[in-house]
Amino acid sequence: MDKKIIISLFLSIFAVSCKFFYYSMPRSFKTGIMQEFIYKYDGKETGIDFLININGYYIANNYSIDNWIHDTIYGYRYMIFFKDGMFAQDFHSYALNFNDVANFFQDIHDRNTSEFYACESCNWGRYLIFGDTIKIQYIVRPILYSSNASWNAREVWYKMIDTNTILKIFEKPICIKNIEKMHYYEARKLNPVIPLPCTFVPTDRIPSSNCWLKQEKWFWCNEEDWKNYMDSLKKEKMKKK
Repeated sequence: MDKKIIISLFLSIFAVSCKFFYYSMPRSFKTGIMQEFIYKYDGKETGIDFLININGYYIANNYSIDNWIHDTIYGYRYMIFFKDGMFAQDFHSYALNFNDVANFFQDIHDRNTSEFYACESCNWGRYLIFGDTIKIQYIVRPILYSSNASWNAREVWYKMIDTNTILKIFEKPICIKNIEKMHYYEARKLNPVIPLPCTFVPTDRIPSSNCWLKQEKWFWCNEEDWKNYMDSLKKEKMKKK
């Protein structure tokens, strides 16, 4: 066999192996998940569409005071709340490639692209409604070749101001070691992040909520519901063949 072909095959296998181990949930993080990720999924509609608009996405704006460079840094992120209690966030870098989010959503629908539902495209989680507050727990998976090189998770609360506006009122890290949490709070003291109201942007179409997180058995309230969901995915794949 040609030497170049052998090297190419070796590099391909190595790359796939690295990606597999990179995206495998570490045991320490899995332990944290079992203890602190308590917003399990039941597949039922939450009624959030009677409280705020969800046929589109929210733009979460914030600014931070960087005491090192003595400057104010502004940031933003996109968020989606699904009827079934699922939550998606931080897909704006992919949406920018399509000029706007509406085009991005349309492309997801037309091509059924897996990027949005897999690990690198956005953060996925689950929300519950408590009075006028939406409480979310979501997981951030590591991204190859980026500064985000480790698994982590957050719990975030948003107060519903009106049908088109929500505001972050609470955030904390979860499912990680105590020393990592301590570093998080120290960093926030040095460079506090001040949230601004999140505004709603309607779109003609939004993606489904069938992400990688729904395939995790621990994420479900009921194991039988998880089995039924996995069976439905298998049947859907068989139809496409």
